Amino acid sequence: MKGFLRNLLPRKDICTAVDLGTSAIKVAEVRLQDGRPRIAALGAVPTPPDFAAGNLDSEEVAAALREALEISGAEGRDCVTGITGQKVITRHIRMPVIPEKELAKAVRWEAEKFIPVSLEESTIKYVKLAEELSDGEARSHLLLIAVPTELTYRYFDLFKRAGMHLAAIDLYPLAIFRAYNSLVNSSIGSETVAVVHFGANTSQFVLHRESRLLYNRTMPVGGNLITEMLARNLGVEYAEAEKVKLAGAGPEVLDEVAAAAGTMRGQVDLALQEGSGDLVREIIRSLEFYRSQEKALPVDKIIVSGGVSKMRGIVSVLEKELDLPVAVGSLGSPVDDDLGTDVIDNVYAAAVGLALREVDF
Repeated sequence: MKGFLRNLLPRKDICTAVDLGTSAIKVAEVRLQDGRPRIAALGAVPTPPDFAAGNLDSEEVAAALREALEISGAEGRDCVTGITGQKVITRHIRMPVIPEKELAKAVRWEAEKFIPVSLEESTIKYVKLAEELSDGEARSHLLLIAVPTELTYRYFDLFKRAGMHLAAIDLYPLAIFRAYNSLVNSSIGSETVAVVHFGANTSQFVLHRESRLLYNRTMPVGGNLITEMLARNLGVEYAEAEKVKLAGAGPEVLDEVAAAAGTMRGQVDLALQEGSGDLVREIIRSLEFYRSQEKALPVDKIIVSGGVSKMRGIVSVLEKELDLPVAVGSLGSPVDDDLGTDVIDNVYAAAVGLALREVDF
């Protein structure tokens, strides 16, 4: 598909992006003002169950997409969206530096070694991340991507049925990298930073330094796992477990949930820590995978983003288990006055990063 991960598209002054998550469809529109990105529109609606089940052909999904765009107030009808899941395969590879016109053919040959699916039924693309020296030889660091071609067609059809034109399909790791590298790079400096963006069912581990993506991994866990464990351990409804998971839950909410569960508030906090165990293990695994690579750099800091970043005590739990400084991510882009807020919820990080793909600044 021509729209998939095109790196040479003419850049725009405004871009609308849609983050199709399994719990919410989030829209962000970014426009340039005085040469800097400015968030012009935001909006979200719950995702229909059909999408989580993989049914992109559902009219309910198309209707929810239309509703999210309408609620956001986004003006553009050319959209960018992201793609993820078990069928989307990414690999970091190193190759000798060769002319660009020869690289595509060489990447295809490399894909036969690294991509464990039929290449004939896949769209194979690559993103050139950097050039580096290895034993005195210049090598290209590439992110290799394979996506079922049939799946990309279904995404284009979904947006068409929603009355939109899908200009490009991007990867979520690249979107998260853009959001936290482009918007808040000045606060990161020369640190090696791992951003962990938590979704409902999967999460993105994105490690970068000095405007360079070093490593990424899609983790097969998300915030829903914690909510389900809380509901089961405390014997309360899912909605109540979701309330207590959030850092904004005040003492009255905790007391209410504790009373409903017939337990003490301290046991609720303990259940929260236990519920985060699988997330912690996946972050540790991601760090270990990266550290096992040749010339891996020491990781200086973890930034948490997405729904779980609001969980009670998540920063202290991660700092204890990872032995690294942990901070909650903040999107630093200015916003239009019409939004009525100066602070952008970091659950929109992926949507904002997708929009930044098309905006030249």
